[in-house]
Amino acid sequence: MRLEDEVECHTVDFARVAGTPAPGGEWGLEVVGARPGRWGVRVLLVLLAVVALLPPSGFDFSNRVPVHAGSPPGTAVPGPPTLAALLRIFPTAMTPSRFRAAFGMPSQPDGAGQRIALVEVENGFDPAALAKFDKAFGLPPAHVQVIDASGGPLPKAHAADETMLDVEWAHALAPAATLGVIVWVVPGIQTGEAWLATALRSFRPTVVSVSAVAAGPWAVAAARIGFSMGWAPINGYPTFVSTGDGGQGLGLPSLMPGVAAVGGVARGPGGTSWVPWTASGGGYADWVANRPAWQSPNSSRWRGVPDVSWLAGAPGLVSYVDGWIDLEGTSAATPEWAALWALADQLRSQRGLPPLAAPAPAALYAVARRDPAAFVQPAGVGAPGTWNPRSGLGIPQPRVMLSALAALPAGCCREPVAPFGYLPEMAALVLAGVALYILGAGSPGWRVTVAGAAAWVIGLVATGAAAYLQSAAGPHPDLPAIVLFVVAAACAALPARERGPASGA
Repeated sequence: MRLEDEVECHTVDFARVAGTPAPGGEWGLEVVGARPGRWGVRVLLVLLAVVALLPPSGFDFSNRVPVHAGSPPGTAVPGPPTLAALLRIFPTAMTPSRFRAAFGMPSQPDGAGQRIALVEVENGFDPAALAKFDKAFGLPPAHVQVIDASGGPLPKAHAADETMLDVEWAHALAPAATLGVIVWVVPGIQTGEAWLATALRSFRPTVVSVSAVAAGPWAVAAARIGFSMGWAPINGYPTFVSTGDGGQGLGLPSLMPGVAAVGGVARGPGGTSWVPWTASGGGYADWVANRPAWQSPNSSRWRGVPDVSWLAGAPGLVSYVDGWIDLEGTSAATPEWAALWALADQLRSQRGLPPLAAPAPAALYAVARRDPAAFVQPAGVGAPGTWNPRSGLGIPQPRVMLSALAALPAGCCREPVAPFGYLPEMAALVLAGVALYILGAGSPGWRVTVAGAAAWVIGLVATGAAAYLQSAAGPHPDLPAIVLFVVAAACAALPARERGPASGA
């Protein structure tokens, strides 16, 4: 007896599956009742599905080397109890004085009168750990405020890698600035967005630093329909956001066009130059955001990330958490840039100019046009003033950058930020897919079945899961994810077919 499978594209001969070849037949599966005239519609449906759900071309664009950079939120990697012990293990690790010497950071301005908000997705600030860091490097006591943006009881505070790295290095580079640690442990997206907005309004930051990234196909899908996953309030402030590391790929909030996305560099061979950090996220926000007007060096029609870069990879940055550790990640480059921005605002205040306004990237690209020497591109990726999806505009020449930002005229760069996301287009694609499914099964002898429709939906959902798993598998997830997507979408798009003649046993 032959049964027709209403979900798959083929019928199954159970006699063959059971181990007895059909008369005159071969082992395997047999296609029954295929109609070639419908393949054009089917192929179009698959193409629509690919356009709607395929990750952007920047997905894991430069995330090629799995690294162990930092640790998950809320955790701390134990380290040696003394700084001397750490430097015996990592003799070239960056201390604040080494960082200033390597990049030419001036000792003045120092951030006085400026307010740096550090948005953290953990309750990881420990004043005692910060005090040990400050004492070891001769830094003045820090001015830190902890703001609860969780809307409920906070988890018990304990020193965590991410938060302490942000706080210590923002303080090291802008030692007189006031730091606001906004603890955003979010139980719900919509309520969390309101709490984050309230926390930012109460702290009134000069600049915001976000070292978190929600990456992968689900975050990209949210961005494609204009859903910020609660990050929308940071658009109202000059904000620097990490692009991710360790093969995470592009995600939110770095894909939002109004924030400055920060990538990373590392020491090159021989330690004499800077090169793009291999684990830094970068690429293009396909079907998420058009290229902003200020990003003219980018030749794509889509927003490109990162916008800028700074130290994220080797030799790493010294931090004190649960002992002394050497940390890497674009999480380090983000507070570096936020501190530099605060120093520029201090200079502007001294000159009687208003602070730099959001969006931050508009001012950075204005500087690149006016004074290309404010940026240095890593070795082998371009000239000053150019942009690329590995390092953006490059790393700053701090003295030149401070002068250039401080010289921007009042009212400069207050450019409107276009909405991101393509909800109408994505909805139209889904509806077109449903319509084509029905049309593809609409001729005599064809029919739409519940199982067939379920296969179409499940296939697309399974495709997203497959792409997500591939993105975590690294170090080269792009091609397998695309292949899995096309195969799954093809099988999901062809469930309804002409019924073949029944045969008896």
